[in-house]
Amino acid sequence: MNATTYGLDIAKSVFQMYWVDPSTGQIHNQRFSQPRLIQFLSNCPAGHFALEACGGSHWWARKIQSLGIKPPCSIRAMSARSYAPTRLMLPMRVPYGRLHSNRGCPACR
Repeated sequence: MNATTYGLDIAKSVFQMYWVDPSTGQIHNQRFSQPRLIQFLSNCPAGHFALEACGGSHWWARKIQSLGIKPPCSIRAMSARSYAPTRLMLPMRVPYGRLHSNRGCPACR
């Protein structure tokens, strides 16, 4: 099975979804509101989902399962420790506020 891996960055009102099309190799990066994300997830092909572990990740995992994602596809919540080594190296002196910008989920890059 050549399943697509989706990365979902969870926020309050805007959600970022990353995935690579297995047939073309094209990288997709799309921003959704909550209703549009639920509509997209109900129509997207089955695959593996990686979520940022946070307060809402369990709700989203249950929501994705309720939309019909079944084994062998999986839903995984990843802690920041699991993807922290893969982050881009930041300069030593960064102005305050740049570190806390909303750049999307580093695990999905």
